[in-house]
Amino acid sequence: MAESILIYSLTFFSSILLAWVYQKRLSKLHKLVKVRVFGYIIIILPTVFLASVRNGIGTDFGYYLNNYHVFQNTNIFIAIKETGEPFFTLLNYIANFLFFGQDWGIFFLSSFITMVFIVLTLDYFKKHISIPVAMFIFYMIFYLTTYNVVRQMIAVSIILFSYKYVVEKKPFKFLILVIIAALFHQSAIICLAFYFLRYIRFEHFYVKIVYLTIIFTSTLWIDSFIGLLKNIPIISGYLDKYGFEISHFGFGYLLYAIPIVAPAILFANKVIKLNPNYRFFINLSILYVPMSLLGYYQIWAIRATYYVTISQIILIPLILYSLKLKSNKILGYTMVIIYYLLIFYFEFVLNNSSESFPFMSIFQLH
Repeated sequence: MAESILIYSLTFFSSILLAWVYQKRLSKLHKLVKVRVFGYIIIILPTVFLASVRNGIGTDFGYYLNNYHVFQNTNIFIAIKETGEPFFTLLNYIANFLFFGQDWGIFFLSSFITMVFIVLTLDYFKKHISIPVAMFIFYMIFYLTTYNVVRQMIAVSIILFSYKYVVEKKPFKFLILVIIAALFHQSAIICLAFYFLRYIRFEHFYVKIVYLTIIFTSTLWIDSFIGLLKNIPIISGYLDKYGFEISHFGFGYLLYAIPIVAPAILFANKVIKLNPNYRFFINLSILYVPMSLLGYYQIWAIRATYYVTISQIILIPLILYSLKLKSNKILGYTMVIIYYLLIFYFEFVLNNSSESFPFMSIFQLH
């Protein structure tokens, strides 16, 4: 266990350090495409390498590897028709071609695409965020998840990148990226509705009343809402595959939701002053609560929250940047570091939710 923690820690630290070097030194030469590309590569290289050489690590590792082998002997058009997620299926064939059927090929390409979209997004917002802090948050809550839900995390990273077009008020480009993400993982199609969050002003009293009413009356309408979703063809199959019902209801999710939603509400005005269009990220974070409530009834809703919680890597650094007093910044950074380290420990080390401990690589003897 200690060896695995050391491996992950050194990998994360090296990537975060390189992100700091990029933002402080290289990003000043952002007009030079070669410099930017070099910066992106050095930031993602440590974690992409680790994801590529893992062996048996990740809950669904065997599933993805088996599919990779099956696709090697299956007609590409038949495979695309059967999977329903053509872009990830196509990625398997590309990996097989580029890396001569080597098992690590699909994991390399998947991690590379995911990390490229993450870094592209952070680079876009670098004026108002710390890229190293954003990378730290990503590594604490999402990196090891990429070892499990591989194709969905590609979709999540593309959706994160698409949020820049919500900020820029470019719905067509946002639409195109959501469709691309959905071709990797069908669940991403729900993000089409997120564009309209930019129009909601949560600071208005009546909006707060409606929001709280939805949350505390959820047990009365969720079943009917799920029934409505089952009538939508593209969603119904996903619901049937991942759906389940439970016999109890709770508020344990608030332990995760409050540290996300509370700062968003408390510091909303400061973030909006940086850019009025950043209101979108405030509203998106607030959406985490009702989607988590839905997760008590349907597994797919838990997965769907990834498209919301990924925004933390933008919103939390925005909040930290908005703090003016040095003492407040120090306190803010300290709380963020402690909170996300605890999340990583309880979620991945203690509970081993993605089955990423102990780490095993393809270089280790069997």
